[in-house]
Amino acid sequence: MGILTIIFFISLPFFFVFIILSVFVIKILSGKSINDPKYAPVKGTIFDQIFYFDYLYDYQTQVAKKLRTYRLLDLGRSELYTTDTRIVEHILKTNFEHYGKVDGDKWRQQRKLASYEFSAKVLRDFSCSVFKRNASKLVTAVSELSMSGQVIEFQDMLMKYTMESIIKVGFGVDLNCMSLSSNEDDEGSSFLKAFDDATQSLYFRYIDPLWKLKRVLNLGSEASLKRNIKVIDNFIYDVLRTKKKQLALNPDLNVKDDILSRFLAEKEKNPETMSDKYLRDIIFSFMIAGKDTTANTLCWFFYMLCKNPLIQEKVAQEVIDCTCSGSGENHANTDDILATITDETLQKMQYLHAALTETLRLYPVTPMNGRCAMEDDILPDGHIIKKGEEINYLAYAMGRMRYIWGEDAEIFRPERWLKNGVFQPESPFKFISFHAGPRICLGKEFAYRQMKIFTVALLHFFRFKLADESKDTIYKVTFTLHMKDCRDGKGEELWNLNIVLVEFHFKSSSFSLISPPMSASNILSLKKHKREHLWEVLPSSCSIPMDFSYSFTFTALVLLLSLISLAFFTAKLKQKQTKNKYHPVAGTIINLLLNFNRLHHYMAYLAAKYRTYRLLSPYRSEIHTSEPANVEYILKTNFDNYGKGEYNHSLLRDFFGEGIFTVDGDKWRQQRKASSYEFSTKVLRDFSSVVFRKNVARLANIVSEAANSNETMDMQDLFMKSTLDSIFKVAFGVELDSMCGSNVEGKEFATAFDNASVLVVYRYVDLFWKIKRYLNIGSEAALKRNIKVVDNFVYKLIHNKIEQLRDSKDDSAVIKKEDILTRYLQVNDTDPKYLRDTIINFTGAGKDTTASTLSWFIYMLCKHPDVQEKVAVEVKEATKSMEVKDVDEFAASLREEALEKMHYLHAAITETIRLYPAVPMDGKICFSDDTLPDGFSVRKDDLIVYQPYAMGRMKFIWGDDAEEFRPERWLDKNGMFRSESPFKFTAFQAGPRVCLGKDFAYRQMKIFSAVLLRCFVFKLSDENREVTYRTMINLHIDGGLHLTMVQKQTNILALHNINKCLQEFDIRRLNLVLLGAGKESVSMDFSNSFTFTALLLLISLISFKFLSAKLRQKQRKIKYHPVAGTFVNQLLNFKRLHHYMTDLAAKYRTYRLLSPFRNEIYTSDPANVEYILKTNFQNYGKGEYNHSLLRDLLGEGIFTVDGDKWRQQRKVSSYEFSTKVLRDFSSVVFRKNVARLANIVSEAANSNETMDMQDLFMKSTLDSIFKVAFGVELDSMCGSNEEGKEFAAAFDDSSALTLYRYVDPFWKIKRYLNIGSEAALKRNIKVVDNFVYKLIHNKIEQLRDSKDNSAVIKKEDILTRFLEVTDTDPKYLRDIILNFIIAGKDTTAASLSWFIYMLCKHPDVQEKVAAEVKEATKSMEVKDVAEFAAGLSEEALGKMHYIHAAITETLRLYPAVPVDAKVCLADDTLPDGFTARKGDMIAYQPYAMGRMRFIWGDNAEEFRPERWLDKNGMFQAENPFKFTAFQAGPRICLGKEFAYRQMKIFSAVLLSCFVFKLSDENRTVTYRTMINLHIEGGLHVRAFHRYQT
Repeated sequence: MGILTIIFFISLPFFFVFIILSVFVIKILSGKSINDPKYAPVKGTIFDQIFYFDYLYDYQTQVAKKLRTYRLLDLGRSELYTTDTRIVEHILKTNFEHYGKVDGDKWRQQRKLASYEFSAKVLRDFSCSVFKRNASKLVTAVSELSMSGQVIEFQDMLMKYTMESIIKVGFGVDLNCMSLSSNEDDEGSSFLKAFDDATQSLYFRYIDPLWKLKRVLNLGSEASLKRNIKVIDNFIYDVLRTKKKQLALNPDLNVKDDILSRFLAEKEKNPETMSDKYLRDIIFSFMIAGKDTTANTLCWFFYMLCKNPLIQEKVAQEVIDCTCSGSGENHANTDDILATITDETLQKMQYLHAALTETLRLYPVTPMNGRCAMEDDILPDGHIIKKGEEINYLAYAMGRMRYIWGEDAEIFRPERWLKNGVFQPESPFKFISFHAGPRICLGKEFAYRQMKIFTVALLHFFRFKLADESKDTIYKVTFTLHMKDCRDGKGEELWNLNIVLVEFHFKSSSFSLISPPMSASNILSLKKHKREHLWEVLPSSCSIPMDFSYSFTFTALVLLLSLISLAFFTAKLKQKQTKNKYHPVAGTIINLLLNFNRLHHYMAYLAAKYRTYRLLSPYRSEIHTSEPANVEYILKTNFDNYGKGEYNHSLLRDFFGEGIFTVDGDKWRQQRKASSYEFSTKVLRDFSSVVFRKNVARLANIVSEAANSNETMDMQDLFMKSTLDSIFKVAFGVELDSMCGSNVEGKEFATAFDNASVLVVYRYVDLFWKIKRYLNIGSEAALKRNIKVVDNFVYKLIHNKIEQLRDSKDDSAVIKKEDILTRYLQVNDTDPKYLRDTIINFTGAGKDTTASTLSWFIYMLCKHPDVQEKVAVEVKEATKSMEVKDVDEFAASLREEALEKMHYLHAAITETIRLYPAVPMDGKICFSDDTLPDGFSVRKDDLIVYQPYAMGRMKFIWGDDAEEFRPERWLDKNGMFRSESPFKFTAFQAGPRVCLGKDFAYRQMKIFSAVLLRCFVFKLSDENREVTYRTMINLHIDGGLHLTMVQKQTNILALHNINKCLQEFDIRRLNLVLLGAGKESVSMDFSNSFTFTALLLLISLISFKFLSAKLRQKQRKIKYHPVAGTFVNQLLNFKRLHHYMTDLAAKYRTYRLLSPFRNEIYTSDPANVEYILKTNFQNYGKGEYNHSLLRDLLGEGIFTVDGDKWRQQRKVSSYEFSTKVLRDFSSVVFRKNVARLANIVSEAANSNETMDMQDLFMKSTLDSIFKVAFGVELDSMCGSNEEGKEFAAAFDDSSALTLYRYVDPFWKIKRYLNIGSEAALKRNIKVVDNFVYKLIHNKIEQLRDSKDNSAVIKKEDILTRFLEVTDTDPKYLRDIILNFIIAGKDTTAASLSWFIYMLCKHPDVQEKVAAEVKEATKSMEVKDVAEFAAGLSEEALGKMHYIHAAITETLRLYPAVPVDAKVCLADDTLPDGFTARKGDMIAYQPYAMGRMRFIWGDNAEEFRPERWLDKNGMFQAENPFKFTAFQAGPRICLGKEFAYRQMKIFSAVLLSCFVFKLSDENRTVTYRTMINLHIEGGLHVRAFHRYQT
């Protein structure tokens, strides 16, 4: 009895909970007409919004995209949500009286009074003066923060200033918000915090069904709300008392500008109605309308300007134009600017008005607003709303509806509001930010006025940039759309609108810090988190961070400014004493620092103002000149007075040592003499030409491969590698082979050399570099590391060369003395340090200069295709070559005589160098006081810089077309090249220091250009991408030069014409509309009679077969699937084959395509798929048809055979795949290879390079499958195995050519004649076979040796286990190997490629995957990739349900095998009732099936991993005959679990470490039609470290 009592009391609370929940459910569901079409559809309950509360408006937007109006069920009633503009107009205007909030009379009385006040001119003028005063204070505050280097918490600042404005306008009180402390004991701070918290708590009531209970019990959010309201009331009532006393003390006070004073005056007339409580409510409503709304909109507005810097510049330009047009000058201080702001001025700012309105469209102040139905009503869409139900219109969601705003609804585009530059308002029921109808916002004009005044003041003086571009800004769910201010436990910001100042204009009496207009991406960027004490320089095109938050740095800056001022005034004093004339001062060295990323633009801008000018520095003046007379004077006339000097020497010495580019005097003369002799020898000239020809041939072959596969490539990177190979061979006799990447040390050297070059040039603008070098921090620490890599490589090279020469003497061998280093060493046993410096200087002169010039040259040809064509024609004429059959042969045949004839090419290269000189500026030190030809003085130790980049753009030198690319300026009337004065065209220096390698450089560039432009046409991969330089010693293209190439076609024979017609569909004359060809005509070439006859015969056969089939149908009354076209349609649509077949599948679930020899049936019906793959499996196999097509490549492997052969291989393979040994071994291999892949990705992320992820996945999965299946380390990822590389390329090509047989009716003829695609297939299969048979032979020998030596060999790989069973036939093993490879390499790699692509297109999914991995592995951050990969346990992988779902969703849309075919072995009837005849091919289509709405619903074409998860977030599999990516039935993929394991391991590691983004969001990504679904042209992405460690 006692036990029963205990059980009763324990169960009693659970019983009451059950009863309460039951009541809740009954209350929610009862009487709601859930399935009644007369009512809006039900989406869920009010509780749904609680689950999505943190991103409520985005949740509402997603629902609204599917349902314009929907219901959520609440206790006792429904709540309607709508984005339908008709309904909005109905409730806000048409039937306004039936929808409200409070008693009508109360609202009308307040509305009338407020309308009168807001229309008063007194209030308008008073508010403008307040807004201007606070805008001035805001500018001052921003300026102070920027000068101290602090990140600006912009939302907090705007909230305080708009609060100050509203308090002043509303109540005549100066709150002084910015001076308030953060201490909550402070009355003002407490009020502000209480006000914000209270509004959020009030808002939470809308989705909290228990709020009334909590209010009664004084619990939770309601207790907090009560406390906050008390603080607010105390503050407001205190304001009321203060204002009453003020008016009582001054009863004659007539100035009642603020609203409260005017209301109090009204209260005297009507004291009963207008009580203190009434006034308190008016004050609170006024504050919530005026504070948060304006501040929030300004926050989102500046956020959008930061995200769209071009729009920021447009707005700023309009502000400057409107505020300065009257006076004609750019005002220096805030008061002057604000004084120009009148209603007329603001009215002119149409673009600003449009940008603010566009912000409000996307980020409305009130994202959701509701009304209550006073009685039953029928909405315009026909749905019923009951009395008491609430209807909410969703302003946030409406701004993102495509049916309202068009396809670009979610894009920030102010231009949508302008017509001929004039603002055009939209319907207020479409743009609902300010309400509409009788309740339209009274303060709309006030809000716009305040926002415009604040914006004008800020953008006139500043440009803004987000402190951390990588973090998304999110909102806080409350009445108004705040930005979320999230902090961690340490008070560190996680989200907020934190902005850094990126430009300021400032004047003082002593000197100017005015900069020309700059874009936000080019200037100073301040770090938000973990700031360092001193500067850091990144060896890429990013901004250079500087932190003023520490006293040491700030003190140093003050000292620096003092030194500059002292230097300036001292110079002024000396000028007065000596009466010398000095060049005008254009700025200081700080201007160079601020403009570092656009340095040469900035200096060209200054050069256009002053031919010669000075920049002040603490230690000397820096004189920059573009005057040819001055250049000639310092480089030639008075050469001995201008040299590198100790200044340049000290900056460059650590890297370039005592080389020819850093020294003067005897050291320079000695090196110059030796170098001049070497460069003048015929041996070196001939040797270098041979090297150049050899390397351009190798480069052309790489370009050819890219052109054939339609890939983009970075030509600058290829030029850098090729010219590095050339300079190393010519100068040092070393085959560096950086082009193929096989020399890892060479690759590291090249990277370190480039980084060191950037860091050395940064010293010129870094005043603290010596301190940083002493402390070994920041940029100097990085420079030291890079120089160490360079030195190690170079000293090793010297040591090897010395040993080689010593050995040759000992062996009496003859060594060719062609390279420069060998010739140096032959003179005497030279000091290795001297040789090291020589090597570095030669490399700097010969690598970057030529490569960067060639890159800019190709870029200019892409921008000027007419010039590209002229160059190609000239090369053709000069070489007298009709066609290029062999690149190596053509390159080798390029003689000096032919190169000499290429005057236009020479002119085009020279014109490129004029605009983009390899060395954009060069500096000399003045050794004694001097006077330049322009009459101005130069003092001892001044740095004088001539500027080839700026000089190439000077109109006074080159004429009005100076900035145009016009090679003709270098040609005389006869088309012969004519040179210009070297002091005008200074790219190769001039005078005694003129470049020794000038002719070598021209020879190399002309050889490279002639070969490449004879064989290819180059185009930019993205015409819209802005191409600019990277600021370093040489003028590199920032981010590389990404191109696509078209190979010029030659030597077209008759048979090749047929093949070309079939493969490429090259068409000229006749348009033939073929059966089922779609909407567009398809043209074909009938110019060749053989082709025409063949095609005519083919059409006759098809017609005959079709009519015969029809006749048999009538005779036998058998029903066949509808005919959708012929195999010719597939041929014509080959490049978009799966799209074409998907279009057909959308019309017919199963259809036929006619062929001369059989019907081809294609199905996407799951019932048919199940029937052929399982139910009647024995009747559908590969058949002789598929076997004959696939046999040449895949032999008698498991994917080509049926019957006993298939069963035998399936049985053996099934056993191997089920063993724990293989599973464990494969997991180890996958982890090892993904760690290697992650390291490669990390290097690309560090250098901000794009990479082809598909190529990397292909190599990595190939390495994995070779190790798992055959125990071989192929190492294709690093490219060190050339045979493996050739095998992989040949295998891919064989796969594509084999699939092409399915649509090529002439393949057997072509195979017999060994022409076209079949000849190519034969060549590729030969490469594949040679590699595989060698692999088998080596494995057999290895096993034989192990038996002889009694050694123990691990039997982990599949091939070893096969060989252990029996001495298997090599041909049998060859077929098994290739079938394993096609199953394990391409499928997994292609799926991973599409997976990363989908994550790039859906960054929210990418973040969810990364979060799941982090949670499953319980890792905070990945410090060691190999360790993290090795620690990925099966248990952790098993927990990753979302990643499993995301991979599966990718496979649904992009299956590895997009179509799979069987042959019907006997007449049959499919489940859909149609007949399949013996010999018919029947193919099911995973690619098309994944897009069928009748299978997957209306969102079939959307990427939605959630479709694979149950309510608990667990992965739930689908019917394998619906999701056919892994086949189904007896032939279901054996490696399915292996594939998932590999993909999950790769994905988990990569997404834990990196964030991936497409390198070009605008590029269309599509597939390459082959057996597996590869991405055409590769997947080019950028990776960013997820953790900066």
